[in-house]
Amino acid sequence: MNDDDRALTVVEFFLDRHVEGGVDKAIAVRTREQALTYGEIYLESCRIARAFREAEVRPGDRIAFILPDSPFYIAAVFAAMRLGAIAVPLSTRLTADDYAEILDQCSPRIVLCAEEHVNRIAGQSAQYPGRRCWSATEAPVCSGIEPFLPLVRDSSSEPIGIQVGVGETALIQYTSGSTGRAKGVVHKHENIVAIKDTIVRRLDIRPSDVCYSTAKMSFGYGFGNSILLPFSVGASSVVDGKAPDMSHVIDILQKQRPSILFSTPGLYSSLLHLKDSVLQAGLFSVRLCVSAGEQLGSSIFRRWKTRTGHEIIDGIGSTECLHIFISTLPGEVHEDVTGQPVPNCRAKILDYDGQSAPDDAVGELWILNPCNSKGYWQDPASTENTMRDGWVRSGDLFSRDASGDFRFWGRADDIVKVGGLKVLPAEVERILLLHPAVGECCVIGSKSKNDVAELVAHVVLEAGYSDGTEMTVTLNRFLTDRLAPHKMPSRYQFVANLPRSITGKLDRNQLVADGGAVGQA
Repeated sequence: MNDDDRALTVVEFFLDRHVEGGVDKAIAVRTREQALTYGEIYLESCRIARAFREAEVRPGDRIAFILPDSPFYIAAVFAAMRLGAIAVPLSTRLTADDYAEILDQCSPRIVLCAEEHVNRIAGQSAQYPGRRCWSATEAPVCSGIEPFLPLVRDSSSEPIGIQVGVGETALIQYTSGSTGRAKGVVHKHENIVAIKDTIVRRLDIRPSDVCYSTAKMSFGYGFGNSILLPFSVGASSVVDGKAPDMSHVIDILQKQRPSILFSTPGLYSSLLHLKDSVLQAGLFSVRLCVSAGEQLGSSIFRRWKTRTGHEIIDGIGSTECLHIFISTLPGEVHEDVTGQPVPNCRAKILDYDGQSAPDDAVGELWILNPCNSKGYWQDPASTENTMRDGWVRSGDLFSRDASGDFRFWGRADDIVKVGGLKVLPAEVERILLLHPAVGECCVIGSKSKNDVAELVAHVVLEAGYSDGTEMTVTLNRFLTDRLAPHKMPSRYQFVANLPRSITGKLDRNQLVADGGAVGQA
């Protein structure tokens, strides 16, 4: 990163410099209905910033967003940061209790919410007199919620100066809660701008690219895909507020013609149910397929490449590290390998004693990345446990081979003890996915009727295969020569689908809670 880039705030780097550099007519955001230029996003950002300022928003204030993906959402995030306020994007799929807990923790000055979600934040203004709750509507929708769009419409689009330094906080992203309660990850302007020298370089994102993410902007992966990565080079972003089901995604692919598809293993698996002609038509313009959010199974990788001719770039990242920090290399993708650290990122694997693990040994992954967060919002204990001397403790188990390739083995808290011996569920899953009958699977620890620890394999079969005793015998035979006895599943649950969290990740906790009864085929 050169000195000039380091001195830029998020708004200056990702938006203003494109306008000032004469590319204000370039398309920044595409939707089903419209295409907005960088210049238009800039002007909208200034209007929204003036509306925020009229509400006495000051540097350091938090502004929470509960909105579907849209050009307005992007402009509003830039508007908040333009004033030195801190943007707090929140999922639209949380419950009223979830919102109450998060809003109580981050204490936003403003809550800006879509009309369909206002009932879940009703009462916030009354409970917190200094807090203003706005709906992204023209008219009032309920008591205590003010319409925001008239304020924007009446505001000037005259340029408004940047009122923040690069070392100040720009963004708080809440984790999905896969490791417990959701925590607010704090990102500073300078750390966010650094993404241009990490995953942006790995993927070689270009101004001519059109990026489409099925992950939403309220999640770290989606925020990067739809805003940070394309806006870092003056490329275009396709945004859509609807849930990314299979038919909806293929429709967007066919009509918007993106060049880079960012998605998750579950969505790639769903798309494989489409006819070849439909799938090929949707991917006509795509040059890169990228997957993150959870480990990409070898079965999905093989089937996708066979059906489409495209390799899937697999990556792993975290909210704490802003985006992907390890990925496979375009054109050099190896099945069942997560890849190598992205440019300007370092990774180390520590064993259970905190010492460097040798090649091929499994240990916990730590990441040193210019995009790393320095801490959690008002949570010093979690910060101390996770962030040390610039390194972030990922909580993921990895191994590294002699060539420098990293391989994912699951979460540190996924380890199961069977007969007193440790088992990595990901190891069992990796072998199961080698069988042609297995489309997806998840192995969890459970208790037998005799209260003895055992492994239960939840399996989604490929089309044309039948579940039952015969399939159980077949899979057991397949695993017997490939796994130690204590790593063998004691039971199989054949299911139609695996449960997913609101971020699209495999929800292991749901399987444990439901005792294997989720999605029974």
